[in-house]
Amino acid sequence: MRHFIVHVRRASNGSAPPLNYGVRRHVMRIVITAAFLAASLNSGSLFAAVSHLPPEVRASLARASEFWLFVGVSAIPDEVRVAFAAETGEPFAMAEPGAEWQATDALGDKVLPRRRLDVVALSKTHCYLFYELGGRARSRHVTVFRLDEGGAELVWRAVRYGYVRRPADILRGIESDMLDDDPKYEF
Repeated sequence: MRHFIVHVRRASNGSAPPLNYGVRRHVMRIVITAAFLAASLNSGSLFAAVSHLPPEVRASLARASEFWLFVGVSAIPDEVRVAFAAETGEPFAMAEPGAEWQATDALGDKVLPRRRLDVVALSKTHCYLFYELGGRARSRHVTVFRLDEGGAELVWRAVRYGYVRRPADILRGIESDMLDDDPKYEF
């Protein structure tokens, strides 16, 4: 004969939750999460769309074959470095692709750059920097600088999701919501 032990929760004043309270709470979390996701998908996207892309950048993207691609920090023109440092308010420092960098906000013994280069795309009129930014949360970015005789000027920047590493990828990334150019993001 088998013996079954039945656990009964005794409530001194009737205020104890029932034994299945944890299950009901878990189900409610799932329902709330599903409702949030459904509302987000119905509103268009989980990510913000690109809304600040200047016409000159869009025009340069239409001529993506005019860009030369480089994978070294030495390919970044000095004017772009100066403009980048002025925009960020900190000295220009970017690690080479695959090199050590400060990917998290945990500080080690070494002083490492907070940014790591992916690709530099250069044309006669624009410089696109594709890079990663470390810190509290690791993120991927693209910044676009206009090049002229007077130096370089930041004209557009965005956070990138997924595989956006070349100028030709940007237009496809815009169509599939893989870029967010909300100015609230650090770069």
